[in-house]
Amino acid sequence: MTSRGLLTVPPPRIVGVGPERIRRGASATGDALGTAALCIVAFLAAESPSWAMSYGGPLACAAVILTSRLPHLRAPDLFALVTAGWAYATRLWTVDAAYSSISAPQYASACLVFLAVRHVVRSTRQILAIGCAYLLGCVTAVDTVMRHASSGVALARDNALDYSVRFGVDGVNYNYTAYTFVTGALIALVLVRLRPSPRAVRVCLLACLPVLALGVLLNGTKGATIALALAAVYLPLSVMAPRSMRVFAGVTTPVLLVLVPLGVFSDAWMLWFDDLFGRRTGDLSGRLEIWPVALSSWLEAPITGIGAGGFAAFHGIGPHTLLLTLGNDLGLVGMVLYAGTFATALAAPLVRSVPPIQRLAGLFLIALLPIWLTGHWESSQGAWILLGLLSRLQPQHLDDTYRKGVGDGDRQSPPPSGISPFTPDRS
Repeated sequence: MTSRGLLTVPPPRIVGVGPERIRRGASATGDALGTAALCIVAFLAAESPSWAMSYGGPLACAAVILTSRLPHLRAPDLFALVTAGWAYATRLWTVDAAYSSISAPQYASACLVFLAVRHVVRSTRQILAIGCAYLLGCVTAVDTVMRHASSGVALARDNALDYSVRFGVDGVNYNYTAYTFVTGALIALVLVRLRPSPRAVRVCLLACLPVLALGVLLNGTKGATIALALAAVYLPLSVMAPRSMRVFAGVTTPVLLVLVPLGVFSDAWMLWFDDLFGRRTGDLSGRLEIWPVALSSWLEAPITGIGAGGFAAFHGIGPHTLLLTLGNDLGLVGMVLYAGTFATALAAPLVRSVPPIQRLAGLFLIALLPIWLTGHWESSQGAWILLGLLSRLQPQHLDDTYRKGVGDGDRQSPPPSGISPFTPDRS
């Protein structure tokens, strides 16, 4: 008190904003902006693939720049970068420059999106945001399919599995739409395993599964339907025999992707699938006829391929199987780079991680096997987004069982290997 009996009021303290606080604030803002850019890519990849193919690559680059962090490139990133560069390089010797000018950027965009996901994602919230954006695009596409089916044409179907009548999205290939829904279902399962709060979010994610399954049924794509069936069988088996099913997924998928297109299995065995769902063609919708042609085309330039999109330019249709598509588009060199990206990205989640993540990685391989085997999904940004998310998934992202000592805020913590969560893992 002063001599007049008044309280002395201390002068106001001015708290300075230190450089560390500024750096953290800028980093958080950059991460949010980068995540927002990838959410746009994820939504477009599901709802409007043509827009994603045009703008996915630039948006992925923008996402990396917005984080204001230098990328820490590991083996999957390097493989993806070289794959993108090799795809562009095939334009130098392509048999059709016009087609390669479309196909090569699609490969490059998919690789760039994968790189951006691995660089930007550092927390559970970011995984949820990107995954939910893709699911939102899927649900929007399913709504379009359902509106087409409700126009009265659906009455022409004898039953739900009568695939002689199909419904899709205008301007998008039927098969591509169904493959998008399968990828969305896999992403939904990944997000459910993160156990997001509140519980209503988990309920919504689970509700997406029957909606996406309905979209596949209305679309009438056999490969996508078989993919969902395989996923439904694999999940419980992977719980009962986790190690055996993980090995089964890691070995069976690459083996079948190589042997089936090379004609190791008899046509009679393959035609069993042709009889399913009431749309018999006698040659798997032309696949049994086009695969030998695609193999001969690849053998004309086995090392470098004939250029991205070159086979489709001459024959009006793609090889419709991953092995022969990559062989013709990128040659043996590009095939090794492509496979190296997937192998190194899945090495940690499939082999070195905890059982729940191993289960998701095995599910990814098993569910996409019929799609890779009979369709075109090699440059799908949805598949590469899912691959990127799986490669960044850490035990600490799952639940309290694995997230010891981690706050509920952002759910970030160093992975078991001791690598900082602010840099990509060593997978």
